[in-house]
Amino acid sequence: MRISQRWAFILSLAAFGLALAPALSEANDPSVDDLLKRGKDAFAARNYAQAIKLFKSANKASHNSCGPCYLGLAFAYRGAGDVEKQIENAEKAIQYIPDHPGQATAHEVKGDAFLALAHQDPRKLKDAEEEFRTAAQLDNSNSVFHLKLGLALLKQSRDDEGKRELSAFLQATPDGPAAETAQRLIADPRRAREDFAPDFQVTTLGGENLELAKLAGKVVVLDFWATWCHPCVMGVPELHALVEKYSRDQLALISISADRDEGQWRAFIEKKHMEWPQYWDTDHRIRDLFAVRAFPTYVVIDKEGIIRQRLVGTNPQQTVAYRLKPILKTLLEPGGGS
Repeated sequence: MRISQRWAFILSLAAFGLALAPALSEANDPSVDDLLKRGKDAFAARNYAQAIKLFKSANKASHNSCGPCYLGLAFAYRGAGDVEKQIENAEKAIQYIPDHPGQATAHEVKGDAFLALAHQDPRKLKDAEEEFRTAAQLDNSNSVFHLKLGLALLKQSRDDEGKRELSAFLQATPDGPAAETAQRLIADPRRAREDFAPDFQVTTLGGENLELAKLAGKVVVLDFWATWCHPCVMGVPELHALVEKYSRDQLALISISADRDEGQWRAFIEKKHMEWPQYWDTDHRIRDLFAVRAFPTYVVIDKEGIIRQRLVGTNPQQTVAYRLKPILKTLLEPGGGS
């Protein structure tokens, strides 16, 4: 998932709550109000299947003319990774939501879908641009629309226009992680066209403060795992082999756990002598940043900070080390790319 898609999803989580709030207070039917609230809670808990079920029930109770229900479905399908359903329900939301801010959010989530599709079909970037531009026209008070419009323009190599939109975003929202992203994009528009990893900072189990930006010059492998994930556990010996083969000056391996039980996580690390950096991602922050939805997931980031490979799940015929070997050889060994 590229930088535009990652930030689109994270920023949209907040937008969804704001867009749905008026609908909850204006619902005429208490049963619909309850279904919308429960759907929103399921979405916040990342239980997208349940959220879809609840929003569909609310819409059915509203005679299939509930704008907020369609908007909820668009967001839930986005979380579930169904881009076509995301577009379909965003269009219905635009049709049935009466207020401009709500319509703007629906155009935004539709634009997010086109950004996702643009990875395979660059022509979709123009569609994304049009949706974000419409969103900004409908609700110019929401600076996020300018951020996303700027991203869409930069991805089309329209750098001057994109920088203007990003500057408009920064004028309204000068602080925070999204502002830092906008500043980096203005300084180097290529970041919108390459799959640069989002910067992050964590404090590891050993008390080490790690920041991706400060690991520049090294290859970074992010290991998203959990002790309850059998394939993840089976891959630990191979991760040991990686840290033994490459020095810490060459390779930074960071394991990011989705465990629910901190004690179990700590005990496993100690038992298996996992002495490389370990981070307990209790709030989903890093997983959300890298759009991790399955385990194990391995993300390989080159010395410039560009994501070069994502490996998701397991392959019974190929070990983790075998699957990582070609890209690590290319990035770390002299003549490896020849």
